[in-house]
Amino acid sequence: MREAVGSRQVPSAGQALGLMASAELAAMAHNRRSLLWTTAVPVAILVLGASQLHPGTPHRAIWSIVALASMIGAFVLGLLGYATDLVGYRERGVFRRLRTTPVPASLILVVRALTALLAILIQFLVVVAVAAFAYHVHPTMGRLAGGIAVVALGGLSALALAQLIVARTARAQSATALARMALMVSLFMTGVLLRLSAWPAFWRHVADWTPVRLAGALLGATLLGQPWSTADWQHAAGLGGWILVAGFVGVAAFRWEGADGSS
Repeated sequence: MREAVGSRQVPSAGQALGLMASAELAAMAHNRRSLLWTTAVPVAILVLGASQLHPGTPHRAIWSIVALASMIGAFVLGLLGYATDLVGYRERGVFRRLRTTPVPASLILVVRALTALLAILIQFLVVVAVAAFAYHVHPTMGRLAGGIAVVALGGLSALALAQLIVARTARAQSATALARMALMVSLFMTGVLLRLSAWPAFWRHVADWTPVRLAGALLGATLLGQPWSTADWQHAAGLGGWILVAGFVGVAAFRWEGADGSS
């Protein structure tokens, strides 16, 4: 319901959330070229990875590539998009203007995270559709639903890391540089830039417990329709730990004001 303040009608938290969500969705639709570019990244990884498979390779290999490509795409959207957008809002004074209204400024964090998560899920469905069309692999509805849930979990881990980056940077330029560095590290951990078999055993073990690897392993098992093993549940717990720790620190240390006092 609306509350009256003077002669104005102040929207409730739910109405404000709806208005902000509509504005974010409109902005996402307006920036569809950027969304298409980021979606092209996992699709390209899928096509390149599948091109190296021998004819007659089991479909499980395609699903493994789909899982890897989808998680890399999720981290591209989560790290680069979310982090730079929030720091940009702070530089442009969006938070300062929100503070002059009864609407909680924290709502914009919720709305921006939900919008980014929606984009990540759409990207995953596009990758699955390309795999189904080009390589004739068709997931059951149960596997697809499970895959969506795992991608959402992986997307949340990417957003939690991005929130941590936002908390540690004051300007969009610094956030972009740090997000790109984190993305490069994530790409190395997946073995896309350098095969993990060439790594020392210790660093392979470290890579296995990074968010992008944990989410990729879970997604691969889910798309293959395999019951989760003890290792998979440990991976899910590890991913949850990343989300809780990085998310909590990122939100608790978030600076509403920039280095120059802008907010």
